[in-house]
Amino acid sequence: MGNGALLGATGVFPAPFAAPPNEELPDGYARAPGPGRGRPPGRPVKPRRIIDYPRWGRQGWTRWLPSWKLVGGLMVTGVMAMMSAVFAAYSATTLPSEDALAVAQATVLYYNDGKTPIGTLAKRNRQNVALDQVPRHVQDAVLAAEDNTFRTNAGVDPSSIGRALWSNLRGNSLQGGSTISQQFVKNVYDERDRSYQRKAKELFLAVKINRQFDKNEILEKYLNTIYLGDGAYGIQAATQAYFGPNVQV
Repeated sequence: MGNGALLGATGVFPAPFAAPPNEELPDGYARAPGPGRGRPPGRPVKPRRIIDYPRWGRQGWTRWLPSWKLVGGLMVTGVMAMMSAVFAAYSATTLPSEDALAVAQATVLYYNDGKTPIGTLAKRNRQNVALDQVPRHVQDAVLAAEDNTFRTNAGVDPSSIGRALWSNLRGNSLQGGSTISQQFVKNVYDERDRSYQRKAKELFLAVKINRQFDKNEILEKYLNTIYLGDGAYGIQAATQAYFGPNVQV
């Protein structure tokens, strides 16, 4: 249909009746739009970008206001990256050899009666005992004082760490949120430097020993290696230091 076709109530007139482009049309008729006439103006096409920032189609300062999709995506990406880093660090952490001095025991010399000690030969005053030799009320007292979630935690206690951190931030005396597993790691694997890297490694090792040993084994090792004052390491040495050399746990 050419530019000169006429539109009426009954349809389109054929070409012989088409009015010339410049001719005035009769009442009730309109000239058909030609190419490029009567079309709405074109709209800008949104560019394809992975991250829509600055935001397309916005003006002024709102261009720099990130969308909730962008914020949510960045948060999810950050959490996933953090979890991947923690998993990689945990996988790369292996249990080191126990410090020889930390587990060394004393040699006790007795008179021929087998009960009266003559002296002790050792670099460190320690005598290991089995956990079933330690009274249950003593075990419970240690757990209540040091780690009341020991039986159920995985080696670390996030709530205790959070409480200690909040207390320290408020300016109170420095507090620790270490579990018995963490204290054992620090004492036996010689993880004693005060750095964030050491603390992170201590957390990973605490989780690993809980996967390698059962709770009773960890508690027994802890009670035999913890320093209890007066030069005594372990529950047996402390018992003799405070209650007499012939006293057994």
